[in-house]
Amino acid sequence: MIEFQNVVKQFPDGFRAVNGLSLTVHDGEITVFIGPSGCGKTTSMRMVNRLLSITEGRILVEGRDNRDYPAEELRRKIGYAIQQIGLFPHMTVLQNIAVVPRLLGWEEDRIRKRVDELLELVGLDPDVNRDKYPRQLSGGQQQRVGVARALGADPPIMLMDEPFGAIDPITREVLQDEFLEIQKRISKTIIFVTHDIDEAIKMGDRIAILKDGSLVQYDTPDTLLAKPKNRFVRDFVGADRQLKRLGLLRVRELMTRDTPNVSLRASTDDARRAIEAAAVKSAFVVDEDGVLKGWVDREGLRENPDSLLDAMNEGDFREIGVRQSATAREALSAMVARGFRITPVVDERGALVGSITLRALQELADQGWVEGEQAS
Repeated sequence: MIEFQNVVKQFPDGFRAVNGLSLTVHDGEITVFIGPSGCGKTTSMRMVNRLLSITEGRILVEGRDNRDYPAEELRRKIGYAIQQIGLFPHMTVLQNIAVVPRLLGWEEDRIRKRVDELLELVGLDPDVNRDKYPRQLSGGQQQRVGVARALGADPPIMLMDEPFGAIDPITREVLQDEFLEIQKRISKTIIFVTHDIDEAIKMGDRIAILKDGSLVQYDTPDTLLAKPKNRFVRDFVGADRQLKRLGLLRVRELMTRDTPNVSLRASTDDARRAIEAAAVKSAFVVDEDGVLKGWVDREGLRENPDSLLDAMNEGDFREIGVRQSATAREALSAMVARGFRITPVVDERGALVGSITLRALQELADQGWVEGEQAS
């Protein structure tokens, strides 16, 4: 979809902000540009929609040199979201999102329908927010509107320049998660600029690390973390890169589904048999719908031999379990915080679907560390 071919950007004072950049941004993927300040990441992105001109080389957009497009045509097919959001303060939310569709001559009914569709997509109630002005919205809401505006005319390409950088960490994480869910549905081709390596790893299908205007390494997040090309990349991604790799794996990929469990209605003898058959110290307790209610261990059964309800340790599934959609890193953090060596895995309803052990996560991290050191 987007191809950089030996692209150079040199300013009139002789400074080369980008020096011979060559890479391909694949269809439907998020490619993250990252590197130290002044590395050329934002300059590279802005040459795609010709906010900055190319000195040498070519950028192909859908197989065509972007300089062959009329500037307005090129920019209307490329959504643009920035850190400062850039909403027009004198326009309502509807009017802000409708800017490009109106330039394209869309009918008002089609525009209104598209605005409502996009507001729902980014998690804002159209009836509540459509006629508000930017000053009436929180920073997170404004950022959502900024993303909606970038998607206004349904462009195949999006450029995102630190779009979540100006908001608080909690809201930022929520927006990252929401945008990744949106991307699963819309599959845009995206160049995403950030200075945060954790955000790059979370958001990117591929990551381009730049230094002094040159490309140092372009790989998937897992390859980047496991096999950094040189000391600069290794230092840039951080000494905890093997823990970062755990953030790329989901619990559903690592959990054991054959997890000892008993019903709330079971007897203490049933619980003992389940524990003994699995050669473990405890079993999880579920209700008639399979929802996790707690766990029972050998000690509890010894102290309360006649009543499972008295023997069990009660706990809300939100507190004692991890979602199967959680990352391995999140599961490890939960285990350390709770002091568990085995943690139940639950679905969105809280139903028990498996378990994951601390040992499995430790072995995974250790294995990644050895692979990474050998590769580097």
